[in-house]
Amino acid sequence: MKMNDAFSEMLLGWGESVETEKIRSMVDHPERLDIYRHNYVISLTEALSEIFHVTKQVVGDDFFREMARRYIRQYPPDSVVLSDYGQHFSSFIASFEAAKPLPFLSELAGLERTLLNITHQPDEQGLPIQALQEQLQQHSGESLQFNLLASTQLWVSQYPVGAIYAAHQLPDDEQIGQAVAAIDLNVSNYLLLFKSGMRACLEILDYPMACFIRSLRQDASVELALQAAGETLDLSQALQLLIQWQLIAGIKGESDDGSH
Repeated sequence: MKMNDAFSEMLLGWGESVETEKIRSMVDHPERLDIYRHNYVISLTEALSEIFHVTKQVVGDDFFREMARRYIRQYPPDSVVLSDYGQHFSSFIASFEAAKPLPFLSELAGLERTLLNITHQPDEQGLPIQALQEQLQQHSGESLQFNLLASTQLWVSQYPVGAIYAAHQLPDDEQIGQAVAAIDLNVSNYLLLFKSGMRACLEILDYPMACFIRSLRQDASVELALQAAGETLDLSQALQLLIQWQLIAGIKGESDDGSH
């Protein structure tokens, strides 16, 4: 056991290892250690509260605080960067007995952690509308492909976690309550996650559009992506979404002279 690991254990109130005893002997005033331990847990709880703020809103302060306390004991941080903390929070919630009546909660936490991870990805710039039009004029044919930004992800949940997350972005409690009350917890969600500027965003997709986006992310041609989506795809809506958020990084296909 490393000294810093032993110090973490001591702060969390675990065991009496040899290393812990060595560190404890360095502390002249045990009451100071209690203060450090208290502040340590508070800092980690606050970090979890900021990362999983919607999860916290759903369960309430007391429930979240107890859930965080148990998580901190089971998963002490392995990085000094607090925003990196909580990578296992979703799986922890899935096995947390008290959270069983809220089966969607672990996936909601997983969505929040994924959105933060996307926020930390390198900045990318998609094609603005004029550049997109110019490239479309240069490329055509059955091999036409849209290359999406690397940060784009298709997220599928058996619960409406995207709708729950979106509802909790509304400005006041009354609007949040009305939006949440209208959510059918038996409906799955298909979500497009991506980075726009300095923040991560999500769009809730219908099934045909999710199939279309999934095919594009798998480097399928636009024609094959359309076939995968089926006849019910609203193509204009799908293209508007990609163009509005500038999610197309580039276009490939046959050029006017027949080359690729």
